[in-house]
Amino acid sequence: MPVGALSQVRVEPSWWRALRIGAPGRHPCFRPGRWCAGELVHANGRDFVALIEGRPALIVDFHPWQSPYARLALSVRDPQGLAELLLNHAACSGSPPTPGRRTATTRTP
Repeated sequence: MPVGALSQVRVEPSWWRALRIGAPGRHPCFRPGRWCAGELVHANGRDFVALIEGRPALIVDFHPWQSPYARLALSVRDPQGLAELLLNHAACSGSPPTPGRRTATTRTP
């Protein structure tokens, strides 16, 4: 997805807070106590998640008109480092996203 589609980038320490499952729709595959992966369809669009229990999540929110997904929520080896890399790359491209609060769970407009 183009860097200009980024709306917000942040790290969520609690992996389960990255999931937006309160709305009706399709839910990703869950293996209780282990991981969660797949597409989550909700009132605000679609999220793609690939999360492992106990690991922090990299949250990347997108502008809805520029991306097929509203959010990517990923368990990665270095979420803080990857968040900084994405923010720096976007800043160099002239379209910096908002660095999010570490515990924010709502999507910014």
